Amino acid sequence: MSYVKKYTFSGLFLMSVALGANSASAQESERINDLIDQVAKAYGGDELIELDSFRLQDRYKQALPGQGYTASYDEFVTFRRDTQLDLVRRKGSEERWTSNWNATLHLRVVSLPDAIATIDYEDGFVRPASFPDFDAAFGGAVRLSDTLLARTLVLNRETAVMKDGEIYLGERQQQVEIQMPHSPPLTLFVSEATGLISKMTRSRGPQTLHYIFGNYKKAGGIAYAADFSIFAGSTPVTISVDRRVSVGNVAPSIFGLDKSFRYEPARVDNQEMTVQKIGEGVHFVGRGPAYTVFIDAEDYVIAAGGYPGLRDRYEMFKKTTGNATPLKFQVATHHHSDHLAGLSEALDLGATLIAPKAAIEKIRSETGLEENSIQLRTLNDVINEGPVEIYNVATNHVDELALIYVPEARTLFQADHYAALHESEITPAGRRAVELYNAVNHLRLDVAIILSAHGGRPIAWAEFETAVEKFEGLPCRSQRSICQ
Repeated sequence: MSYVKKYTFSGLFLMSVALGANSASAQESERINDLIDQVAKAYGGDELIELDSFRLQDRYKQALPGQGYTASYDEFVTFRRDTQLDLVRRKGSEERWTSNWNATLHLRVVSLPDAIATIDYEDGFVRPASFPDFDAAFGGAVRLSDTLLARTLVLNRETAVMKDGEIYLGERQQQVEIQMPHSPPLTLFVSEATGLISKMTRSRGPQTLHYIFGNYKKAGGIAYAADFSIFAGSTPVTISVDRRVSVGNVAPSIFGLDKSFRYEPARVDNQEMTVQKIGEGVHFVGRGPAYTVFIDAEDYVIAAGGYPGLRDRYEMFKKTTGNATPLKFQVATHHHSDHLAGLSEALDLGATLIAPKAAIEKIRSETGLEENSIQLRTLNDVINEGPVEIYNVATNHVDELALIYVPEARTLFQADHYAALHESEITPAGRRAVELYNAVNHLRLDVAIILSAHGGRPIAWAEFETAVEKFEGLPCRSQRSICQ
């Protein structure tokens, strides 16, 4: 009898727990649905849900972390962006343009009838984009818009998850997590008072990205934030200058291709690591965007090109050439973070670093080298080391750039100013290439071959000269409205 009583009591207890859990779940479901309904109403109600097309025209300042002209700080560059999305047919066009001290860039990612492609208005080429679908190509554009984030939340309410609330900008905010394809989870901060999205956060590697929205306006009955910024951790990386939204006016004609464009010619195949002999004692080694030149100085080796994977390139050089002499000097071309990332590998191999004066402090920070370390040598104007001459020049890209010249082989190694990316056609030159051409002529160097830290094939000087001669220097070559 006592057993039956205990069993009955236990059953009643479990039933009460289950009923309580169901009640709590129902309350949570009601709570999140109320919040989503509030968001939907704040952003336009039925107009938001039934939105068929969306256009965001944006002028913004973009930081270049680790890529500034000087090593002292990172400049902001002004961009213009025009994003047009057909939300029903799931087609998109995202066009970006900038013309600044460093370069002119004009690209458009667009849904064509049979694929997603990238149009390069500077080079005049079209190439297949690496995006598998609409979400991969234009999901980034959705994340930039509080309106489209609100629509994503409303249309995916079944998978939304409530988080703890918090105070932000003096207002109580409800946090809700949503999922998007090809993206980490997104956390939306929704004002309890207005139902508007004030912030979105997501992870990117070890960092948290903060998308900040404000100054709300309306277009066609749809609310949107006219102010926008992105922070990586505590560092600002994007700040809007002018932001405008329109709805229902995306023309189908934008999802086509002007017949004047042609598909990009075949690029150099750089998937596998190669070792190319350029001249006596000069070898060019690498794959992908990371290449190093190794120069035989009889009793030791001098190298330039400091991308990650330096040790692997050095080992491949030794294996292919049979040269087992030590790596004595590694030249850092300039202070940009991507070109410093492999220098610790050179130090581990026992090399002394040679770098322009402007890069010294960044190298110390990157590698942990102490001041006056014997493993760090400063390039002021020129250094002659064995068969190599190393010059420090200024261009529009950086204030100090090391050029590595081997007179016997008439070979010049440089970073970021020109690369022959195509197998058989001349790659169009930009302003940086012109600056490099002028620097070489000013130094009166007899160059036959140019090598790039970002690979491609070795470039004959005559080909480089032809590319430079064809450079027009127009900030708006296409004459499209975005750059007028």
